[in-house]
Amino acid sequence: MRDSLARSFFLLGYEHLGAVAALSALRAGPWLLLGLLLTFLPAGRLPAATLLGLAGAIAVLGLAAAPWSGALALRYGAALARGEAPRLRGLLGPGRLYRPLLTWTLAQCLLAGLLLPALLALLGERPAAPRLVDGLGLAAGLWLWALMRLWGFVFLPLLVARERGAGATARLTLLLLLANPRALLPHFLARQALGLALTLSGLGLLLGLGALLPLQAALTTRAALRPLGLELAPPGAAEDNRPLDLDPSLRRLWRPWE
Repeated sequence: MRDSLARSFFLLGYEHLGAVAALSALRAGPWLLLGLLLTFLPAGRLPAATLLGLAGAIAVLGLAAAPWSGALALRYGAALARGEAPRLRGLLGPGRLYRPLLTWTLAQCLLAGLLLPALLALLGERPAAPRLVDGLGLAAGLWLWALMRLWGFVFLPLLVARERGAGATARLTLLLLLANPRALLPHFLARQALGLALTLSGLGLLLGLGALLPLQAALTTRAALRPLGLELAPPGAAEDNRPLDLDPSLRRLWRPWE
């Protein structure tokens, strides 16, 4: 990230660490519960059918709640990127955006479900044994997954924050990606690296992953909108993409939660 965006991201994430942790815990909660169930439940304590049903119910709950918690994190990140001081209770669920966000979540899960068995099967074969067709199919799937992640990096903040509908949001996303891809790609790669670091750090998975990544995407998308004279704001708000006013002094870091 550029210095200005990196500084904004660090200061905003640090000052609002409590809300960031709450949002991240909310998003990770169902999956953490599922992981604890499958990891620490003694073998044979529950019948296989009961365990499978319970795990399936938690997974369905996580998928159903993902659009709501994801929209909440994206709205919060967009408000911070605009220089506002939002409250979590003032940012309600996705409303009419629930269906497109659920569709996006299910599409990601479907693609991951198709890629994971092929990847595990390919890695499980001997080095001389992998088939060329399987390798090419897996490479094409991974490329599609990367493109989908890049699209969502810009599309989701625009969809949730601007609330102009999926069609208009897709056109604006395509314009931003094609207009200056070299400006967005480093931020996208930084997002993937940050997500990997938070995932590997355990505590970061619970306290930062679900909210820090939307904040970074919102800051990047807002900066990309500036040359077009657009703002990361809902209809009726001024389309005036003003610079984020951050005090460069480090004195604000001593007591950030006051």
